[in-house]
Amino acid sequence: MIRHVLAACVLSMPAALSGQAHPLVGSWDVSLPGGMRVMNGQTSFTMAKGNLTFTIEGDSMVGLLKMESSTRPPTRLAAKLQLGPLTFVQVSRGSVTTNGEPSTRVATTTWIFEAEGDALKGSLERTVEGMSLPMGGKQPVTGKRKQSD
Repeated sequence: MIRHVLAACVLSMPAALSGQAHPLVGSWDVSLPGGMRVMNGQTSFTMAKGNLTFTIEGDSMVGLLKMESSTRPPTRLAAKLQLGPLTFVQVSRGSVTTNGEPSTRVATTTWIFEAEGDALKGSLERTVEGMSLPMGGKQPVTGKRKQSD
């Protein structure tokens, strides 16, 4: 009997989460590493600003990141809906210039986000295929909930 109750609770969790507001849902003004440069083995980051909007779609949390002052298209993130911090894995193509030679490589970015009231905290970590140099490890992402007009 107890197993049936526990199984019902676990199976109904996504439905229960989708019926209520998750702390991440909403629009956030964010600050994050926007670019990376590796020179002589040293990694440095340029910080960028953007808007990140989270919505619930079915059993998933979906984020749309629009960078300020950028011609890049918006980035779409999706993760299985759950309580606590959410992890999003994004695979994309990026341009890399090595010794003056440009090339395109597959980049994997792992994003982790958690909301505490009107504060967003998180991180991103990138790996690029064929790059043996460190990519700087986890980098902080911070944000503030955008207030409705």
